[in-house]
Parts: sequence; structure tokens; C-alpha cells
Amino acid sequence: MTGDTDTPEVSGKRVVALLYVVAVALAGGYGALVGVVIRPNLDATIGALGPIMFRLSPVNLAIYGVAMVGLSLGVFFAVSALATRYEDPPRRRDEAEGTAR
Repeated sequence: MTGDTDTPEVSGKRVVALLYVVAVALAGGYGALVGVVIRPNLDATIGALGPIMFRLSPVNLAIYGVAMVGLSLGVFFAVSALATRYEDPPRRRDEAEGTAR
């Protein structure tokens, strides 16, 4: 049935953006949680990300989680958006079957 409904439509871009924000926020929360859990056991532990070194604290691990998930998902979504922009246009049904009229 196709008719007028009172339910508003949500675009795919808006859903992807919402999922991105939720995933980045969860990564920050989990990073902070890991920092709280390991902090009493490992006071002098230092983490490294290439040439950058940092202490393992709740704030630093939250920033690390937000940065890594944000960058990873950002690159993935950017490549996906670029790929969908340049995808082939849909072919007509008779061209796909090989029978032109």
C-alpha cells in the first residue's frame, strides 16, 4: 500500500551520521572505562601511537578511542560516499537481457 502516512521519512545520510556519532561516543566512553579499570594497576604505563607517547589515563584513552574510531569510520564513510557518487547508472531491463527494441 502506498499512501500518505504521518511518519516522516529519514534520509540515509542522516542515519549514517547518527550511527557515526553514536559509535564515536561509545568509543570515547569505553576508552574512559578501560582507563579507569587499568589505572590502579598500571600507574606508570605509557602507550604509544607511532612517535606519539602518552600515559594511560581515562581521559587519554577516551581521546584515543574517539580519534581512532572517528578516523577509521570517517575514512570508510568517505570512501563509501565517493564510490556511490561514481557508480554506474542503472541499466534498462531490456539492455540487461540483451534484447533491444
